[in-house]
Formats: sequence, C-alpha cells, structure tokens
Amino acid sequence: MNLRAILRTADLAPELLAVAEDRLLKDPNLLRLLDLEKNGTPDKKHYAVKLDAPRLKTVIGRVFRAVFQTLSLPPALRKKAEIAARTALKTFRAPKLKGTNMTGWEDETETKFKEEMGFVHEHLDLLAACKKVGVPHSSEGELATRVTVGPFILVNTGGFSSNQMGEASEVVMKAVSLVKAHGLGKVLYGEVNLTNKAIEGGNPAFYLIGSDEIFLRADKSDFAFVLFSFIHELGHRYAYKVLKNVGVKELYDAFKAKDGLAELPVPEEGSPVHAKGVDMNVSRVVGNKVFLTIQGEEATLSVSLENYWKWADPSKLKNPNSDFVTSYAKTNMAENYAELFAFYVLGKLNPRQKELFEKVTF
Repeated sequence: MNLRAILRTADLAPELLAVAEDRLLKDPNLLRLLDLEKNGTPDKKHYAVKLDAPRLKTVIGRVFRAVFQTLSLPPALRKKAEIAARTALKTFRAPKLKGTNMTGWEDETETKFKEEMGFVHEHLDLLAACKKVGVPHSSEGELATRVTVGPFILVNTGGFSSNQMGEASEVVMKAVSLVKAHGLGKVLYGEVNLTNKAIEGGNPAFYLIGSDEIFLRADKSDFAFVLFSFIHELGHRYAYKVLKNVGVKELYDAFKAKDGLAELPVPEEGSPVHAKGVDMNVSRVVGNKVFLTIQGEEATLSVSLENYWKWADPSKLKNPNSDFVTSYAKTNMAENYAELFAFYVLGKLNPRQKELFEKVTF
C-alpha cells in the first residue's frame, strides 16, 4: 500500500494535500509502518523500536486539524473526525518474547501489527470522507463559517450555533480592546480557530508556536475564564513573534530569585499530626528531619520538615516574598510571561511585577 496513492485517491484539496504530504509522507514512523506492511510481518528487531510513537499520533492529529480549518463538515462526520484528531492512532506495545517461544511471539506480533495498520488506514479513509462531503469555509450568507471580528477572522471549526459564535466574538472583541489599550496590538492578527473539547481537552484556548495559530473554545460559558485564557495565549504569541523570547528568561529568573520555600518553623515535641489515616505525634526534630511516633503504637517514622508541614499546616510552606503572579507562572519562562501578559492587560499586576514586565516588553 502506497501512502501517496492513498492520499491522492482521497482527492484532497490542494492545500490539504500539501499539509498531508508535508506532515505524513515525510514522517519516518508511518513510512516504516507501511513499508513493513508491504514486505511482510515485522520481526522482533523491527517491532521493538516503537514504530507507532506518540509523534506519529501528533502528526495525524495535525492533519485532521487542517481539515477542520479548511472544511465545514456534517455533524456526524465532524464528530468522527474530532475523535480521530484527539486520539489519532491507538498505540500498541511490542509483544514481549517469553523464553524461546518465537512462534507464539511472531503470531502475537502479527496480530498486533494488523490491528495497528487497521487504525492507520481507518484514519486515512476518514480523511478521504471529509474531503468528499466537506464544504470549504465561507464568509458569505447566514451560515457563514468565517466571520471577521475586528482584526481577527473567526473560523467555526466545530459546527457552533450563531449564539455560540456571538459569545466567542464578544470574548475576542473584549480582548482586542484591552490588548490595544495597553499598547500590545502587534499580536492582533490572523485566524482564531473556534474549537471544542474534542480537540484540546479542557483548555479554553491554546497557541501553536510552530504554525502561529490560536485556538479558542467556543463551548465554554465562563466568559471571564475564556477571556483570560485567550489573552494568555496572545501573550505566548507576543513572546515568540514580537520579542523573539529576548528577555523572557531573565524576567522568569527575576521572579524565581525571590521564590522558594518559606523559612519553616520547627514543630514542638508532642505536636499532633494526622496523615495517611494515622494519628501521630512529634517525638523529636534533628536538623531537617522530624521524627514521629504513631499514637498507640511503638512504631516511628521520620519525614522531612517540608513534608511534615504539608501534613500539619500547608500554609507554612507559602513564601510571603514570592512574587510570581500565579503558581502556574512558576512552570517555566514561557508560562510566566503569558501569565504576566494577561494580568498586565487586565490591570492586575502589583508595582514590582508591572515594572519588570514593562522593562522586558517595551
């Protein structure tokens, strides 16, 4: 079976074919799978190298995203394609060789391999079906699936109602107004792909760095949460496309320098603590170790001072001098900048945070 022939038989639109050829035809994992299918059952050496790696799932998921961004699909077919985009290919692990039973191992390997190739072709067939009945997105008429909202074009990739499109438009226009007012309008351009949980789980919005694409959930009703998330993703775009990440790490390091655990107090001897369904008391503290005695028993155990306060009073772990705008901002430099961007636009930074953010951003 030739992958190029499959794609061309599917009669994909030129732009979709280009995406498919670029992302699928060049993917070594899929090419090796199809080659093995053509030349016979893979042996242990072949199959043990994870031919169905997560990367292949990501590639096929991206191809389906390209379908949604290009074609308006009937509800039933769109649902199938959304599931395919999210799950892509089911991952099978190579059967383990038990002892010297090569015959049994080869039979099991052949069964697994055939199942896996079934999923490969099932998804390629679904791509063909999408092209056959899908209609290119249009900005014309009452059922338009491409709507201009300020500097953006909203693309209805999830078959949303006019009311849902209207709510999403309100979120986008509010974000545009706030971002412009704070002098950050360079990120206000392009398409905003309206999607749902079938594509990206629970995230209200997400940004693809490589393709500079923004996706926004149109099935979320919490206006403030969706607005914040959308602005957060625009922050990622600002860091990558405008700043080219210059100063972003230094900004993160400036906050990280003030972060860390608070200076932890030493618990008094006899202090009670309940953890893991057991009542215990502090018997002694040596350095960073807290020794505990289980009530009613002679058994003892030791934990770090940090873990003791996680059980006894987590508030003791909070550093009052920490200046990260949220706990999520601590994740890495990219999330720190995006969180600061959103809080800045919403007018919620303290003076020090605002000063550091503006120094890097402007």
